[in-house]
Amino acid sequence: MNPVQLKALVRNVAKEKNIPAQLVLKHFMMDRLLEAIAESEYKTNFVLKGGFLVGSRYGIENRTTQDIDTTIQQIAVSEEKLREVFNTIFSEPTVDGIKFELKSIRGIREGFQYDGFEVKLKAQYERIQESLKIDVTVGDSIFPPVHNHTHPILFGDREINIAAYPTEQILSEKLSAFYALGSINTRSKDLYDIYTITKMEQLNDKTLEKSIRKTFDQRGLTNAFNDYYSQDFPLIKNSDSVKRRWTEYTQTNSFANGISFEEVIYTIENLTVTIIREENKNKS
Repeated sequence: MNPVQLKALVRNVAKEKNIPAQLVLKHFMMDRLLEAIAESEYKTNFVLKGGFLVGSRYGIENRTTQDIDTTIQQIAVSEEKLREVFNTIFSEPTVDGIKFELKSIRGIREGFQYDGFEVKLKAQYERIQESLKIDVTVGDSIFPPVHNHTHPILFGDREINIAAYPTEQILSEKLSAFYALGSINTRSKDLYDIYTITKMEQLNDKTLEKSIRKTFDQRGLTNAFNDYYSQDFPLIKNSDSVKRRWTEYTQTNSFANGISFEEVIYTIENLTVTIIREENKNKS
């Protein structure tokens, strides 16, 4: 496949799935980045999570993203170590001939979240260039344990096998972000992911409650779930700014078109009530 053929494929998929062509191209490049990681000596150290994983499981027509989220395990992480890791991974072009160049690494800490790093890089395929970003967190609580995920690669007849978050852990992080960020900073992408995952999956309530409790505790959210439901949930539910941001999100992301704010909030409320019920069982 040459660049002309790639651009044609990108246009076709963009039209078919109603996704901006630039996002399709970015996903193509992120696929190759993930493949480079999965074929490296560090393949067992990276655990895929976040929006890219949601899109991988349910299709990019149901979730697109601008970056890749991972957590790293089994190695001591520093900026210097990450630079060594990525320079090793990028030492050779991919099988498609794509070259990656590390541009910058900076430490990040987003409020309640654990320390991590934002890694920026450039992907180049002949004259086609794309800026990419991969976030690497450390010290995440993961329950149930990580599992092997098979990611179908875009524009190729092969798959990527990589460690990934279980569905329960994805929901745990999304729900903890929902309550920790509150009515001021709640992210519409978290609302969408909670809504989508709960619609797509049938999960064991006991396992889910355990996963959410572990994640909440690690992030300093140690109150009983009923406290968050009675005190924080109404503020988010009735927030005009949260509603406005959700409306804007549905207008700029075709996969969220037609999903009302009331539907999303109702889904999150049901999830929270389910977790409260399980927590109360544990106390009895």
